[in-house]
Amino acid sequence: MSDLKVMPEESRNVKRIGHSDVNGWGDAFQVIVRDEKWCYLSASGMEGHEGTSILDVEDPANPKVVKQIEAPTGTHSHKVL
Repeated sequence: MSDLKVMPEESRNVKRIGHSDVNGWGDAFQVIVRDEKWCYLSASGMEGHEGTSILDVEDPANPKVVKQIEAPTGTHSHKVL
């Protein structure tokens, strides 16, 4: 058995206020929010989805995907963010 402690399902000073499955492109590893309106997510490799998703987050409780740009496998779409 590992000596690692089981982490609770919540974190201190972090509160989830909204959620999007990003149309199945949910493997985001870089997230940038601009002007409290736009969220840019870079995704890589989850079930073949790679590229950039742009979400309208003006209402943070209800983020909406407005555009998804696919990138060829093996490229670094996060470099454009």
